[in-house]
Amino acid sequence: MKDRNLIENIANTFHKFFSIIYYTNIFDFGILDVDYKELKPKDENVNFFGTTSDLTVYDLGANITKSEKIKYKVGNKISFKPNYMAVARLMSSKFIKKIIV
Repeated sequence: MKDRNLIENIANTFHKFFSIIYYTNIFDFGILDVDYKELKPKDENVNFFGTTSDLTVYDLGANITKSEKIKYKVGNKISFKPNYMAVARLMSSKFIKKIIV
C-alpha cells in the first residue's frame, strides 16, 4: 500500500506543477517482475515515469488522438515490445498472468 501511495503522491505533485492536463497509467508490474528498460512501449507518446517493487507508472502525455479524442481510457490495453530478458522474467514470474496465443 505504501508503494501505491508514493506513486499517487508523485503523480499528484507532478500534475500540480503543470497547468495542462496530464495523464499517467499505473501498471500492475514492477521491478520484481521486469526491468522497465527491457520493455519498450509501441506508442512513442508513452514514456516511463517511475517504478516501485510492484507498480510501474507511464506518462501518457496529453492522451489525445489527431482528431482530439481521448486515446487511452481506463481498461484500455497498451502494447509493449519486450526484449528477450523481459520475456524470460515475465514468463518465469508466478505473479504475472500468462495468456498463450
